[in-house]
Amino acid sequence: MALAWMYTLRSVRYLVLKKGGKTLAFVTFTPFGRNRTLAVPLEKVSAKQSRMTATVHLPLKVKGKYFHYILDMRGQFPNAKLFDYSAGLRRNWAQ
Repeated sequence: MALAWMYTLRSVRYLVLKKGGKTLAFVTFTPFGRNRTLAVPLEKVSAKQSRMTATVHLPLKVKGKYFHYILDMRGQFPNAKLFDYSAGLRRNWAQ
């Protein structure tokens, strides 16, 4: 039950680049049908794969969070280049 709960909380419904281009909003599902929004600075988001190589899911890592957020690749990418140059980048963080 806890595993299904965590998967639901980490599945991304919408990924929105906020005005100004410095913040991403993760809109995720919740088990009771509501939406949960998490605003994160763009430099704290790293894609583990590129959009072209991901087959089913694209894991996005947020610095400071334990688990990855999961972006379904069957979704729509209205502006694919913008995604690739903002949220779709793999960033290396100095530990």
